[in-house]
Amino acid sequence: MKTNINIELFKRYAPKKKGDIISSLTPSELFAITEDTIKRIIKEVGNRRYRNREKELQFSSEYKIGNGWNSWIESIGIYNNRLYITIYMQMDSTDVTYMEEYSNFFKQGEYVGKAFETNRYGDKIPNYCHYTETDKARYVRSLLYQYVQMKYSKKHSNNEK
Repeated sequence: MKTNINIELFKRYAPKKKGDIISSLTPSELFAITEDTIKRIIKEVGNRRYRNREKELQFSSEYKIGNGWNSWIESIGIYNNRLYITIYMQMDSTDVTYMEEYSNFFKQGEYVGKAFETNRYGDKIPNYCHYTETDKARYVRSLLYQYVQMKYSKKHSNNEK
């Protein structure tokens, strides 16, 4: 039976059951997640950015997902009602953090990100990061785990006070 994560994620289940549902999802079910669902996740557990209405969900070190080579995804946020992913990329002499639009990152096929660094002669040298379909599926699963963990940790900390 195919699980619709857009519905199951917001039902009243125990955190353990939600974790079991997330771990049992196939890559095609993970890619069925909609932008509206991700926006709802960010609005529920994300943090507001400095002095504006935009929200961002930072990944804890436990749930940061990368391509296993030179980059990882740090956060996902809503800016001007559009979803953006923040990617940290290691280069030869420096590191860079850049933002990529959600729809560009999740296009069909492999994602190739590009950032430039300048050598000592002033030449711009491109550096690339690659994310396969498997990497993208692991990222969506990590996003869902991060949501469940943050939602129930906030509820638990509110009950203790």
